[in-house]
Amino acid sequence: MDSNHNFQNDQTEKVLVSPQLLHSIFQYFSIPEVMRYSRVAKKWQEASKKYFQFLKSYTVNTLRDIAIYLSIANNLAIQEFRFQNSHSIDVRNILLMLKYPRPSVRTLRFGYDTENLEHLSLVLMKLPQAFPSVTAFKYLGGKEINEIDVLSFKDFEYLKDLRILGDCYFEGTHLSSINPLESFVLHSHFVKFNFIENLLKSSKPILKNISLDLEDYEEEEITRLVLILKECVLSGLDLKYLNNFTNEHLLMLSNQLNLKKLTLRKVLTLSSGTYFSFFQNKFELLEKLKLGMNNNLNSSCLVNIAKNCENLRVLDLEWCEQIEDSTGIYQIFLNCRKLEKIMIAGVKHASEEAFPVIKEYYEQNGKQTKIGFLKDAEREVVREKLLKIRETMFSNHKNFNFYKKLRFIDTTKCDFISDDVFLLLLLINPLIDGRNYYQEPVRFYNQNYVQKEINYDD
Repeated sequence: MDSNHNFQNDQTEKVLVSPQLLHSIFQYFSIPEVMRYSRVAKKWQEASKKYFQFLKSYTVNTLRDIAIYLSIANNLAIQEFRFQNSHSIDVRNILLMLKYPRPSVRTLRFGYDTENLEHLSLVLMKLPQAFPSVTAFKYLGGKEINEIDVLSFKDFEYLKDLRILGDCYFEGTHLSSINPLESFVLHSHFVKFNFIENLLKSSKPILKNISLDLEDYEEEEITRLVLILKECVLSGLDLKYLNNFTNEHLLMLSNQLNLKKLTLRKVLTLSSGTYFSFFQNKFELLEKLKLGMNNNLNSSCLVNIAKNCENLRVLDLEWCEQIEDSTGIYQIFLNCRKLEKIMIAGVKHASEEAFPVIKEYYEQNGKQTKIGFLKDAEREVVREKLLKIRETMFSNHKNFNFYKKLRFIDTTKCDFISDDVFLLLLLINPLIDGRNYYQEPVRFYNQNYVQKEINYDD
């Protein structure tokens, strides 16, 4: 009996301390916790080494993070390194951390918020040696000082993705000498135009994604940039604050039919006719379209978007106040079967008529019934009516998926979309996160209500 009991204990112990099991368990703990547990036993220490070898990313925010990093540096093969801190970390500790090259790192996210330019320069100049294999570099700006111009980007031999964000003062001195990029994001108001122009010219054969803040550029400068972009094959185009962006500029980009992401935010100069003409082109690959805060975007333009951007997953129409009725949004729901997220906050004329099936439900039943106060059996009756409308009136609309993919909709400040509209949507798809006029989530009062699953016909 005792020998059998001892045998079972031995087998249990082998399972509990197996490296594979410990490695799986360690995934649920923070790095400091894993380090503490590694002191329990030799096998735990071996398992922790394996855990660190498979660690994909490491983040430094505090002095403690640097101390931990130095203690496990020999076991790390991380692919992403994040550094974002205040001036509280002494520059000597940062330089000590950067003494150990990390050739495995491919993505570097760096931001050092300090007013000491000398310290910042010392750190920035060490980055290419510390991370020699970086292909993607994201810089998060801090104070408005001449900070990042000391960094020679050409020293990142394999760099293909450069993103400079924040309030950093950056003239772009070294952009002209940089290797060609596949992706370039720049949200700094201080970069000299000729540096950007030279970079885009050199990157033209391989450039895939571009994001620029064009608020301070003159019309003639924007024309030169657009002529370069016209010759690229882009999958992502993000242009913001387009004060001097003209109708001709947008129409020149009509050839970019491979776009997967398009952002045109806060355009004050484009006409509704230009939007209409641009979206007459077939953008079959477009998944994310963000047109927030644009004047002159109207329902006719949205109808074209619905026809020619059928694979949209995300649509942002926030504060496009010239959308005069619900017709265009109705067509979006009807034709974009993959739509997951739509933002129409501030679209003042949107109403329940923007929602297929729900519009027809109100036409047949009126608005007297308050959906939120119905009992379970009454909700099922309403739900059956919605299903009946879908079957009888929308059977020929092959692209209409009955809100199957929809997960989020924001109608903040939409005067004519009531909470009952969201409750009807929840009867169709309970996974929808709807935000009402006050940007509050809408839910049924009876949270225990469980509805039957809808059988979608794909």
